[in-house]
Amino acid sequence: MSSMNLLHPEGMKRQSADICVFICDEAYFKSLNYGKHKLKCLLDLCFDQDVAVFVGKTEEVLNELVRQYAVQTLITQTTYFPLYQGLFETLQDTLDLQVIEDPLKMSSLKLTKPSYFSFFASIEDQLKVPRNAHD
Repeated sequence: MSSMNLLHPEGMKRQSADICVFICDEAYFKSLNYGKHKLKCLLDLCFDQDVAVFVGKTEEVLNELVRQYAVQTLITQTTYFPLYQGLFETLQDTLDLQVIEDPLKMSSLKLTKPSYFSFFASIEDQLKVPRNAHD
């Protein structure tokens, strides 16, 4: 039995799993109008947390990883992106899907900012929220 932690733009905190992955779907991110600074920030977060990055279409790469690693449990964070919601809805029939709520409520923000600086300005207030010592 294998578990996979899937990180995505609205859930970039690594969770305990056998394999932790981020799928860099360039076409999808381009359709979201992501700027290069925002993409670099996401990839830096992956690097800092020792998360494997795969490039390709999200659904195809995820299905291949599930097959290759015989994944039975998928761990991820809440998202409002339709692409991921659709994937999770489809996968919940075949996998044990564990969706973790984001304590910073990042997924409630509309992250459609093309530049990293306007993205940061939109989340700055949430980052100032005091957190518990064990988080």
